Amino acid sequence: MKLVMLGIVFGATGFIFNFVLDNSSKVYNIFTKNPYVKAILGGVITIILFFILGDNYNGLGQPFINDSFNNPVSIIDSIWKIIFTAVALGSVFQGGRGNPTFFVGTALGSWIAKFINIPLASSAALGRIGIFVLQRHYQ
Repeated sequence: MKLVMLGIVFGATGFIFNFVLDNSSKVYNIFTKNPYVKAILGGVITIILFFILGDNYNGLGQPFINDSFNNPVSIIDSIWKIIFTAVALGSVFQGGRGNPTFFVGTALGSWIAKFINIPLASSAALGRIGIFVLQRHYQ
């Protein structure tokens, strides 16, 4: 039952991740269609978020991902990574979705482990692969 529940949670999170990223450029289009202005907006928002929240959510996040297998993290970490990725990819910045899915899935699995009483590393690994597989299927 725990694995079924995890599958549902990771599937729903993967759906939310894809929905947010697919529609993030539409938010920029509300304000401007000019790609230069979109780039400036995306850069400014990213810088502001960086100064407020630090560098955990920028870039690949490998140290954070690795730490999530050993130490529980918060659900907010997954949410912030989705937001940072949407801000960047919604404007004109180039990047993939692969590594952000690793980050979001691992953080979510790390957080949820304490509620379902399974080993932290196992839950983090299931989250990492669960959201990534959904992402690969989605494309």
